[in-house]
Amino acid sequence: MSLSDELKTAVDKFLEDRGMKEPEPKDVEKADAMGPGIGCLLIGIPTHSGELKAKCGMSLLNLCRKLQEIGIRYEVEIIPSCPIISVVRN
Repeated sequence: MSLSDELKTAVDKFLEDRGMKEPEPKDVEKADAMGPGIGCLLIGIPTHSGELKAKCGMSLLNLCRKLQEIGIRYEVEIIPSCPIISVVRN
């Protein structure tokens, strides 16, 4: 057991003994995709040649996976021949 784990355990025991233990954080609850205020997130990616770098593609895949896990609908648009962000945004 590492020193940080021991310290955390000691603090948790101290707080619990005195009735001051904070509740455990709740897991992220899935959003109700049909509920009020929840729409569809548009992820627009401007590109000069229509190609993405590997790092950008991996980040995009991770984002999409996280959005699915919490129940947020999304759409991805990769806009070729338009490297100007403000044009794609409008």
